[in-house]
Amino acid sequence: MKMKKYFYLLLVTALFMVGGVITDAFIETKPYEIELFTVMNVTATKSINCKGKILDGSSKEISADYSFYIDEMLVKEGDIVTSGQDLLTLNKELSASALVDSGTVPKEYASFAASSGDIPDSVKAPSDGTISYVSGKSNSIVGKGEKLVTIKTNEKKQLMVTVSENRFADIKTGQSVEITGKSFEPSVYVGTVDKISETARQEITSSGSETVIDIYVSIDDGDENIKGGFSAKARVLAKEEKDVLLVPFSAVNQDDTGKEFVYLYHDGWAHKRYVTVDGEYDTGYRITSGINENDVIVNGISKHFERSFRANIC
Repeated sequence: MKMKKYFYLLLVTALFMVGGVITDAFIETKPYEIELFTVMNVTATKSINCKGKILDGSSKEISADYSFYIDEMLVKEGDIVTSGQDLLTLNKELSASALVDSGTVPKEYASFAASSGDIPDSVKAPSDGTISYVSGKSNSIVGKGEKLVTIKTNEKKQLMVTVSENRFADIKTGQSVEITGKSFEPSVYVGTVDKISETARQEITSSGSETVIDIYVSIDDGDENIKGGFSAKARVLAKEEKDVLLVPFSAVNQDDTGKEFVYLYHDGWAHKRYVTVDGEYDTGYRITSGINENDVIVNGISKHFERSFRANIC
């Protein structure tokens, strides 16, 4: 009886094992619906999107980006100033208190803001010109958005945008820019990166601060529809390269170790293939090894397979 019992136990175990193998084989060979993409060498562009405001070519208004305390106003109406010249100085301790009082930052952040470089020592002139208006006063608090100084210039209209430091490396003077905005839709204006601020600054937000650089874009074909003070979006065409092996973002996956791979399609089957990603462009990743031009890969698959799988083309 005991031997018979062990025999039945071994038989049941064997059946479970066989069933598992059959089930696993069925799952792995069941066709999965996919879309395909043929890999090609193309001309790839890399652009940087940012936001800012249109500056009137005949005058430039300097407003407070956040609440702060003016220690001393250094200019008056009629003064001639040069780009980078100090217009006013700030009291850092009192400015930190003003930020807390306005609800811009939490109280715990005030002492750090006062001692760090988050609050600048001064506000500088963005360009050469003549001071035509002054509203800021020494020993006074100004609110966010309050106009401080207007400088009269003879320049054409510009767009000033801010770019975070982690996206700044690809921006150079002379690059082309596409300019759009809700206030002047559907028009699209063309501009050129004309000037990059010599120093970065801290832009204070509710979550802390961010290091940004101001970029000035000259508007090549500006007309009466694009006015000073309008908000605008800029697409800086930072890079263009030919013969780039480019694949869609949705075609590249990562394994548990962070290595990138694609699924290479051939004759009804998709096979896992590791690739080397070397750069991100507007429409996809640049691949330098692992696949070749004219290879066909799976695009947009959400399920990850550890090995090859059967595939049906949608």
